[in-house]
Amino acid sequence: MGGKPAIVEYEPDTELRDTEQVPFLEDGGIEAFFRREVLPHAVLRPVAIRDDEGVNAYVAGMRFPPNLRTAGHVGGNGIFSSDAGRQLLEEEFLKAGVRIRQMCPHLNQYQRPLGNMILDTLGFGSLIVTFRNCPNNAPLAFWAGDPWYPLFQRTTNSDTSMKRFMAMLAKDVF
Repeated sequence: MGGKPAIVEYEPDTELRDTEQVPFLEDGGIEAFFRREVLPHAVLRPVAIRDDEGVNAYVAGMRFPPNLRTAGHVGGNGIFSSDAGRQLLEEEFLKAGVRIRQMCPHLNQYQRPLGNMILDTLGFGSLIVTFRNCPNNAPLAFWAGDPWYPLFQRTTNSDTSMKRFMAMLAKDVF
């Protein structure tokens, strides 16, 4: 304004909003929708619960029986070369995740063997890892630590904040 910097504030026009609330009328709610539409695809989910004492004990403690994958589906994104290879990976990550839950007392109830999940399942089973971090919905073997040594060290927001704070203390920034 007149060659001087200015701050202009706008009020949103509520008449132009393009949103609506649509009721979710799925029989069985969001959990049934999730089990039908999300789990059958490219997340880790075993086809059977093999004879493993730790895994069987974990499954026995679940509220609902686990939703298992149908054998023969390799996934559409080319991660697995065969269904047998996928089954082996799912079984081993499940066994490792159960062992990690037994030895890591700091894990909360939602940190399940195949990854973080609020629903009472074996876990989400994501296979995404980046150079920056590993999401907590990946199998516990990827990221959970103390005393387990994870395949990919996970950094949480609180870890990052504490490192910044300690660096500021060291530089006497305050």
